[in-house]
Amino acid sequence: SVISEGVSQGAGQFQLRLRKLHQRFAEVRANWLARLLKEHLLGTLPEDLQAASRMSTSPEFLAAANAVESVCRTVRTLGLEA
Repeated sequence: SVISEGVSQGAGQFQLRLRKLHQRFAEVRANWLARLLKEHLLGTLPEDLQAASRMSTSPEFLAAANAVESVCRTVRTLGLEA
């Protein structure tokens, strides 16, 4: 009937609003938890790890790695290995 269709449609809209409200609440709660973890537990660790992951491709790191490899080759050539 028309009434049951209207009620059904209204219930569906209410359920959709509740689902959206729950989703938004979960997002806010997740952001809140992430902020608290960063402030009180992690500090700058995520940024430090990100910077460290880029270090192996930096010109300074590559120059140092090449210098160490050159010293190792020289030591092997001269037979000075321990």
